[in-house]
Amino acid sequence: MASFVKDAQIKAFKIPNDKKRVLLNDEASKNLFLNVTQTSKAFLFIYEKDKKQKSITLGHYPSLSLSVARRKADELREQIANGLDPQLEKQENELSFKQVASLWLKTQEKRGLATFKKSIKARVENHLLPRLAQRKIKELRRNELVELIKNLELKDKRGDGYETKSKTFGILKNILKFVSIEGLIDDYTSPLADLEFSDFFKDKHEVKHHRFITDATELKSFLTAINSYKNQFIKFGLKFGIYTALRSANVRKLRWQWLDFSKKLIIIPANEMKMKREFILPMSSQVEAILKSMDKMGELVFSHNEKPMSESALNYAIKALGFGKAQDFHGLRGLFSTTLNELSTTHKLSSEIIELCLAHEQKDAVRSAYNHALRLDEKRELMQFWADYIDSLC
Repeated sequence: MASFVKDAQIKAFKIPNDKKRVLLNDEASKNLFLNVTQTSKAFLFIYEKDKKQKSITLGHYPSLSLSVARRKADELREQIANGLDPQLEKQENELSFKQVASLWLKTQEKRGLATFKKSIKARVENHLLPRLAQRKIKELRRNELVELIKNLELKDKRGDGYETKSKTFGILKNILKFVSIEGLIDDYTSPLADLEFSDFFKDKHEVKHHRFITDATELKSFLTAINSYKNQFIKFGLKFGIYTALRSANVRKLRWQWLDFSKKLIIIPANEMKMKREFILPMSSQVEAILKSMDKMGELVFSHNEKPMSESALNYAIKALGFGKAQDFHGLRGLFSTTLNELSTTHKLSSEIIELCLAHEQKDAVRSAYNHALRLDEKRELMQFWADYIDSLC
């Protein structure tokens, strides 16, 4: 192998025309080489780690001088002497926020969350990457990240942006936590590790709940008005939503194969549920009657083809019926919860059963798994009570 000792030798060296690449060895600096091609000269640090040969490009000559290249080689040899892998250390120092965010997003996409594209991915792309994409993870500091969240500019000027800012902060915190969990940077501690959104966002915030009708007379009018809606799928979808208190997505995407008429159960698979746990809801006689009255047009219950009705269809129908200011579709879940908790002395079932029927997750994982598997009789009793109560208003 050809070698060099002085800068003048590097400058004067010309690669033979019949060669694509020549590697020159620096006699004065162990592990330092010069990779010469027909168009460039670049310093390489070549070493062995874990019985594997590895290399790091230090820079191109003459932009990087021989003396500086040797100094860098000295630093890398010191890292090796301390038991470190220079290649990994270089990767850690160069790891950008965009690279980590991309890896994290892939793990989130695999979870199949319904909110992935419109919420999680969108917030990363709209609020975090424009400011942080090319920033090195090791350079990020708490103060600048907090200021980024505080000063988010939102396209939608409605409200105070509290929800968007708090959720974007949660995503940012999880991305940096991912660095530690995956060991992307050795002994890394996120600058947001011990910080909560409420620690720095002290603005007064009014939580806006989904709307639902509280007046019995108006509720009766609303229930009666639904029967006049012309689109049969939407009409039955609204009635089904009232009787079951299921989320909009679960109603719109409901499939015939998830219905067990022999056991009178609605069984929604885990990947379709917000908490990614299979959900079993008993059918009331009213729900069973609605389903059996419908013609099967395809795999979806509330659609004439294989495409679910739009996300806004049910809310648009409520507005078209004249009740948009008092009620929205998701608010039917609030109506279910509030009314049944107020009527607990009548149906004599616990608030826990109400929560189970709403598919709300419990913090105790063991208890949660147990309750989701059992208590169907109590859930059936509550769902029938609710359906009968709704019918008593009409």
